[in-house]
Amino acid sequence: MGDNMANNEDFDIAWEQAVSWIMRQHESQLDEVDLEVMKTWLQEDPLHQKVYGEARALWTATGLIPSVDEQ
Repeated sequence: MGDNMANNEDFDIAWEQAVSWIMRQHESQLDEVDLEVMKTWLQEDPLHQKVYGEARALWTATGLIPSVDEQ
């Protein structure tokens, strides 16, 4: 049970970070330093890539962020 709680906590933290990156990307253009930090974060853990993709898909589906074609 302890591992499951840790996994849920890891997911929650990664989800919040992913949403933060998505919001930052669409509020303003990220500079090169920010882009590198985001790429590093994505490469640190497969969970980061997973939740980033899920968060981006959810936000796009709900119309909160434009699709790649609309940018």
